Amino acid sequence: MIKEGNDRVRCLQGGILDVVPEKFLPFDVVFACYFPGMGVGVEELVGAAARWCSPGGRLVISFDQGRQTIEREHRKLHPDIAASDLPDKITLEKAAANHSFQVTEFVDEPSLYLAVLNLTA
Repeated sequence: MIKEGNDRVRCLQGGILDVVPEKFLPFDVVFACYFPGMGVGVEELVGAAARWCSPGGRLVISFDQGRQTIEREHRKLHPDIAASDLPDKITLEKAAANHSFQVTEFVDEPSLYLAVLNLTA
């Protein structure tokens, strides 16, 4: 709904390892809505976001059913799609620090996984 209400908002949908045309960079926010299905590790995800985000930009990793749902259900039903787990806080903080991000919000509940990382460089 943000895009529809504001012509200055640019949206680009694609894979995290896709080549993003230079004219679209940098982004204020990169959203990763189903990280386990992206086929990359947390280091790759955070590293790509660091290349794409403007200084002070954010990486938002979310899943509306929680990390346990991935581990208990999706990995069993769809092991070819849900190839990785959502990272725990310590793992995410390590990856964030390696790429000049800081974890500013982290929610890991049965019904919601949400991590917000701010680019500090």
